[in-house]
Amino acid sequence: MDDHGILANLYGASQDRRRLAVALGAIRDATRARAVTLQWFRRTDERLRTTGFETCLSVPFISSRGSWADFQNPRMLALVNPPSDGISFFEDSACPDFLQPELRRWQARFIPLGVGRFLGARVNLRPDREVGLALHARHGGPDLRDDARDLLAGLMPHVREALRLIEQAEEKESGARVMEKTLALLEQPVAVVRPDGEIVYANEAARRLLAEAGLLSARGPAVAEGERKIAALVGHLLDPKAAPHGCRFTAGGRTLFVQRAWLEAAGEADGVEAEGDRLMMLAFNDQGKAVDICPDRLRTCFDITRSEAELLAALCSGSDIAGFAARRRVSIHTARTQLKQLMAKTDVRRQADLVRMALATPVVSLRRTH
Repeated sequence: MDDHGILANLYGASQDRRRLAVALGAIRDATRARAVTLQWFRRTDERLRTTGFETCLSVPFISSRGSWADFQNPRMLALVNPPSDGISFFEDSACPDFLQPELRRWQARFIPLGVGRFLGARVNLRPDREVGLALHARHGGPDLRDDARDLLAGLMPHVREALRLIEQAEEKESGARVMEKTLALLEQPVAVVRPDGEIVYANEAARRLLAEAGLLSARGPAVAEGERKIAALVGHLLDPKAAPHGCRFTAGGRTLFVQRAWLEAAGEADGVEAEGDRLMMLAFNDQGKAVDICPDRLRTCFDITRSEAELLAALCSGSDIAGFAARRRVSIHTARTQLKQLMAKTDVRRQADLVRMALATPVVSLRRTH
């Protein structure tokens, strides 16, 4: 079967989706078909609905937006595609007599495209999804090989397994993209690393902090030195004798706090050991850096005035009432009056509780966007 590279490309498609079309092309060559199509289906009471497709040939009658064809193609009717736990085959000759006129009208659409006889196989991908592999013979040309049906029968278990691997890979990639977009919104410096210290992803805040601390460099000898320091940090965090969740360390004249958490690896939820695939998330804090909170966000969050929001932001960054009054060029009495009004609106009695409440809100964590 794999003299044509069918299986190698089917299974290789989980790493490179383009190889799926190459595999279909190899099936076409092995069976003398005009075209080979692979379709994902969702079953309804009336018919199979296409949710995805792949082909080795540009065929106008199937497109990513061609679900209209499901309602015109009699081959998609649930009547001729009963549920099955095994491999199901469909040939036009097996279509019931009362559907033959409709089937001939459907076939007539594709004669100008050189598409003739149809032979398809279908198998369950999971309870709510099915997949079909179809051979389209050449109209007026050589028919499909005599062993084409046997070839389909041998291929379908591999098709099902290969598509499961593809879905797993795509889900993993999708999850990584969601993670990156989520971390990019955080003001908190966060990086994702491998156990050997390789940085897989770092949001803007983390890249800036790590660069300032000499742990991340774009070029020169500093690159290797930064990588060595990150690897040493991760090695320390992995040390069984170290604190279980984080540590404090010095780099580039800065004292940084780091908290770590494991991200679940693929297969780990099923009890499969995947140590090499595990990722660790590191959250950094710079001891010497004041918290910078956008007053507009505090204003929206607590429904307070602009002046009150600026006062609250200043308190959160470590300023005191006198320092705030001096920068705003207002009297200390005015600043204290604003503080009393702010505490009344937020229903707190102490300044420390006010700051603690503000720092606990999500507005502190989200990055400013313009």
